[in-house]
Amino acid sequence: MDRDVSSQRADDAGTAERMAAVLAIFHHARPSQAGASPTAVQRAMPSVFRLPSLAEAVATLANDAHPTAARFCRDARAVLGEAAAKQPGRADLVAALERIASARHATPPIAAADSYAEIADFDSEVTFDPASCVTRAEVRLRVRRSLADLALASDPRCWDIEENPFFRLTEKIDRDIYIRERRIVVDAHQPPAGTTWSGILYEEVECRYNTLALARFWNLLNVHFQVSPQSIHMRFSLFQSLRSRVWFTDQDGGIDVDSGTYDATPDPDHPGWTRIVAVKSVRYSDRESENAPFEALGGMGQFMNMVAPTVVGLWMVELTFWGACHVASRSALDKAFHSTIPNQAH
Repeated sequence: MDRDVSSQRADDAGTAERMAAVLAIFHHARPSQAGASPTAVQRAMPSVFRLPSLAEAVATLANDAHPTAARFCRDARAVLGEAAAKQPGRADLVAALERIASARHATPPIAAADSYAEIADFDSEVTFDPASCVTRAEVRLRVRRSLADLALASDPRCWDIEENPFFRLTEKIDRDIYIRERRIVVDAHQPPAGTTWSGILYEEVECRYNTLALARFWNLLNVHFQVSPQSIHMRFSLFQSLRSRVWFTDQDGGIDVDSGTYDATPDPDHPGWTRIVAVKSVRYSDRESENAPFEALGGMGQFMNMVAPTVVGLWMVELTFWGACHVASRSALDKAFHSTIPNQAH
């Protein structure tokens, strides 16, 4: 058992080092979108943590032999490629991109799944408003899938399919019962999956890298999901943040801004292709410090907002990639649509 514990701690430490490398790459490569300079991020970190330089971060990932390094290399390559294209005068980005591209695990095979669709014209933009501490992430791409094929996958009630690495549970709940009794109960009225609906969505969403769970949030969202032959449109906003867990700390609430839109329309220039634009704005609330291991940070909520452009930016890219590209079977989607929420009160 001692070996297992030591192995887990070593694995967690290695994952933290890889995440620090990705964090550094994002801040060095896209300082105007990172929300804070590398120096400001370093000052917010515990004294034992040092934000790597761009060269050090790239070397960490390129030389890492751990199986999970492939995913981090992929994220770093996406960030560096986009940054180098937008900043052609930066030789350091070109050198970093060449180094990460030469790593043996820089282009890992796609994970086993039913199938994956082709994407094109990917672009993303992340902005941070220092006055409000709100991070806004926007992802744009084209995918070789019809609008009708995307309707099921786009319905948030189907996001908790078994393979989804982000959503543990999503269900449309009975709003009246929750307001009256503070109990979360699946709504008896459920329009068919992939069709128009409005209501309150219960979500359990997790931010993790491989086996390391960084955070989990339990939220209620106002959702308007509209499907027509011409488009899929969704808008959402925070109804209530129920609970959150960040590393080892649990507390009520955790988010006070969580809103966005999702739009999918047929590409008139490329038959069989669909254009997708996904937007999300988020702000984390202050976290309770008592009996928590983060007193040295002086404000975990503020620190989370500072690094949100990196974390939320990468999370939105992966989420949109996965949702658009991953072609799940109808049986998997049906199973997700008919999942149940344990009877609980909040």
